[in-house]
Amino acid sequence: MGMLVAINAVPSCKQRTPIVPVATSASASAPADVKRSADADEARARPAPPDVSSPPLDAQKTPSGILTRVIRRGAGARHPTRNDYVEVVYAGWTRKGRFFEGTGPGEPIRLDRAQLIPGLDEGIGLMVEGEQRRFWIPFALAYGARPEHVNAPREDMTFDVELLRTVPIPAVPEDVSEPPADALRTKSGLLYRYLKHGAGAAHPTPEAWVRLEDSLWTRDGRFVHSSRIDGDSVRFPMMDLFAGWYEAMLLMVEGDKLRLWVPGKLAYGDPTPGHEPLPYEPPAGPVVMDVELIKIDN
Repeated sequence: MGMLVAINAVPSCKQRTPIVPVATSASASAPADVKRSADADEARARPAPPDVSSPPLDAQKTPSGILTRVIRRGAGARHPTRNDYVEVVYAGWTRKGRFFEGTGPGEPIRLDRAQLIPGLDEGIGLMVEGEQRRFWIPFALAYGARPEHVNAPREDMTFDVELLRTVPIPAVPEDVSEPPADALRTKSGLLYRYLKHGAGAAHPTPEAWVRLEDSLWTRDGRFVHSSRIDGDSVRFPMMDLFAGWYEAMLLMVEGDKLRLWVPGKLAYGDPTPGHEPLPYEPPAGPVVMDVELIKIDN
């Protein structure tokens, strides 16, 4: 899907870091995957609106130079904040009317505002839930700000965006920097406490797949990742989780929610002296994690 490749910003120190349990290798069937992706993009293609190249006189101009017009008003009252995820349906064209990317009918996508091109980030911040807008975005606020995206159009762009839902990121835990005195400790050094007890009876096995919700912070309170960027829950094999996360899951039953204080050696490793971490690298050192076990898929 184009948006994840071309609209997402290149890494910067201001971005949140997407985290997966472990790194995965490239698929051996890459050529077939590429063909399927191209076929999917073709299926999503939409005809350009009549005013794709020329904004109407009633389009409003923002101080940055974006032109926008409300196509359908929404019933929401709250504008997305910089810390929200947004669930949208969208389409993007060059000013000549060539479809570049978008979602198909009934295929909403959830995105991190911190990773959008500047023009879309600004424009979505003007919207409310249920609203549909058209944006005419100058090149400098579109892919001109992302020169690394070699496949992106080098021209002004036009986008239609419908904001379906705003999803706030989880609040930083009040005890993120220091576990409470009643936190439980395992032999490995993992600290945890229950935020909610579930009604389940069975624990995950090492071979199980688990559906869960998770959010991750560094010990100084920097937000790193939440499963909310992918949906309301995600599904992982137990064996793909880092050591502290894996150990905690073995203690849980369906419905349990834990807060974990994970030392670096049980997470993504301790900092390496002299190494300047890249923006997309998982955080080195201790982390804090909220994990809720939704379902065990044996």
